[in-house]
Amino acid sequence: MPDLSVSDSRLAGQFLTLRIAGRLCAMPIAAVLEIIERASLTGIPASPPFVAGMMDMRGRPVLVLDPAQRFFGAPTMPTRASCIVLLQEGMTPGKTLCGLLVDSVHDVISLQDTSPAELPDMGYSAQLQFLEGVATIGGEVIFVLKPEAIWTREEIQALDLPRD
Repeated sequence: MPDLSVSDSRLAGQFLTLRIAGRLCAMPIAAVLEIIERASLTGIPASPPFVAGMMDMRGRPVLVLDPAQRFFGAPTMPTRASCIVLLQEGMTPGKTLCGLLVDSVHDVISLQDTSPAELPDMGYSAQLQFLEGVATIGGEVIFVLKPEAIWTREEIQALDLPRD
């Protein structure tokens, strides 16, 4: 069993691990509706750079976000391992069904509060509202995402998306 530790007891539980811009990330498994291996994306005119596009999911339009662009400033370069993680409805402001374009999806892990640690002082004012915290596994840092804070209600409303 790998050595798992988290920086906050709120992070104990089951998490899906995935890679975004080559970095190991995790999100609560309860936030995940479905993982889609391949999907055709249609660009949305005049959308912000972190919006990868829209996809059709069984006749329903789904917004797809590129978290690599949003969090790290560089777009995801799709590969065979890339996929879209659909989030449960209600996990985003405005209750919009959406997906995250990620480099790859890995395992479901159980994080335990075995070695609490303070988040490091970044030395600057970072916009980290989308992070629930940080964990480590086998010496590698895992960014634990907070799906409901990935973007704001105002950003979703500005896209003027179709509603069900």
